[in-house]
Amino acid sequence: MQLLSLPKLAWFAFSGNPFSQSTVNIDSVPSLPASSYTLHNVLGQGASGVISRATWTNEQTAFPEEIAVKVFKGAVTSDGYPEDELQACLKTSNHKNLVRSLAQVNENGYLALIMNLIPENFINLGQPPSFKTCTRDTFPAEFTLRIEQIAKIVTQMEDVFQHLHSNQVCHGDLYAHNTLVDENAGIIVGDFGAATMYHMLSNEQQQQVRNIEYRAFKHFIDDLLTVCCEQDKNSTQFKVLAEKVTGTK
Repeated sequence: MQLLSLPKLAWFAFSGNPFSQSTVNIDSVPSLPASSYTLHNVLGQGASGVISRATWTNEQTAFPEEIAVKVFKGAVTSDGYPEDELQACLKTSNHKNLVRSLAQVNENGYLALIMNLIPENFINLGQPPSFKTCTRDTFPAEFTLRIEQIAKIVTQMEDVFQHLHSNQVCHGDLYAHNTLVDENAGIIVGDFGAATMYHMLSNEQQQQVRNIEYRAFKHFIDDLLTVCCEQDKNSTQFKVLAEKVTGTK
């Protein structure tokens, strides 16, 4: 596959293609009927679905009282097939820096993922690219981070990267704007619309997929360094992270 060998490719989504078809059906979380919950206000939406705050219709002891539910749109979206996104989410299993999946709904014409509700103190780390930046994230004017915050965020994101790829899942959209951060520089990574399972590929192809996403991870670091406080740009930590961006893996 020629795409996998492109030297600058950093974001790659390919689920739904014939070469990546999978018969894997992940049942790591229970299946529940849509009648189990009531949807409330919309929290966000993207190409593949709408995420809303929800509560259980009947008392649940195994799950939090308030939850978030992503209801997928249609049979196919610009991100691909909803079934593939759902399976990729479930295949990643749990990680402290990922939105936790609690249950799934798979009914005729209705597919949904029930998740932990993200605390309100988390905000978007970055903003999507603009026509000027093309593939690089943007940030609010005057937004800065201390190098200690950046280093903590990068450490967590690298752990997320290792976790995803140990489960043979490529996020495909690894950006600051798909990352939530709190006041202590703790992060939660979401938006699996472009995620792809790649266990069906050869060992060489799997390594190429990991290499591609690692480039995205290095761009993520580079983007954060652009908003580093001026007084920290000569620090040892800044230099170490800058070397990670320019280095090879």
